[in-house]
Amino acid sequence: MTQDRHLFLAEPHGFCNGVRRALDMVENALAAGKSPLYVLHEIVHNNFVVQNLRAKGVLFVNDPDEVPDGAFLVVSAHGASPAVYKKASPRLHVIDATCPLVRKVQLAAEAASQNGESVLLLGHADHPEVAGIVGHCIPGTIDVLSPDTDWTDFVPEENRGICLLSQTTLNADDVAAAGKLLAGKFSSVRNGAEVCYATRDRQRAVRCLAKQVEYMFILGSSHSSNSRRLLETALKENISAKLVDLPEEIGGMELENIRCVGLTAGASVPDELIGRAVKRLESFGFPLVAPEKG
Repeated sequence: MTQDRHLFLAEPHGFCNGVRRALDMVENALAAGKSPLYVLHEIVHNNFVVQNLRAKGVLFVNDPDEVPDGAFLVVSAHGASPAVYKKASPRLHVIDATCPLVRKVQLAAEAASQNGESVLLLGHADHPEVAGIVGHCIPGTIDVLSPDTDWTDFVPEENRGICLLSQTTLNADDVAAAGKLLAGKFSSVRNGAEVCYATRDRQRAVRCLAKQVEYMFILGSSHSSNSRRLLETALKENISAKLVDLPEEIGGMELENIRCVGLTAGASVPDELIGRAVKRLESFGFPLVAPEKG
């Protein structure tokens, strides 16, 4: 067995303020007897969290039309389009758990669209956050480009300024590079693209931790954008890394010849899972040392 093994925990890690706020709103609604309680899409993208809420009686839906009259509907942390609120508000009690930082992007997109600018949104078109931002714009005034798009294919509409914005959970370096490239290519670009501070800080912590470890585990569900970006960040630092939904997916065999292992968690991962992951790695002979500040 390898001697002098160590486990390093990235800092910050786990829940961000927007996720904690959204989950507190759900828990408070349950405690106040607002049942049955419905949530539009997943409140956050974490299987463990969603399953726990289902066990408490929370019902998840994809459209307000699925909710009976007079019920309570929580809009997830990812936000929604104005059309969703319009559909829900006449007959449902709406609890808005949209992350304030997502709301900031929604308002920026809405203002740019109404002011006659073309909105260029860096993001994944199938993500609820992106769908909500798109819904705040006048149809035909917003384009969604994946972060890995070949920018040479994008041609802006003539005689219109471009407002560049971003989904909040992308890779911070990719967003910065795309903003610089587009601003250099089109003089009409007004660059407002940036990821949220929680995403940026967790990615920075991973880059810092990668200098100390040989292998890193990222706790997070596979459909979580911010968790996948943490995995990508670790791999770009030329270390081995793995995204795991649950601590029990961490195996000892893959760490047989590893001396230093790192652990981090996406912004929608609860402390309970992080604690279980630490205990599991300690059981494989990796004692936790002081967290490394990002």
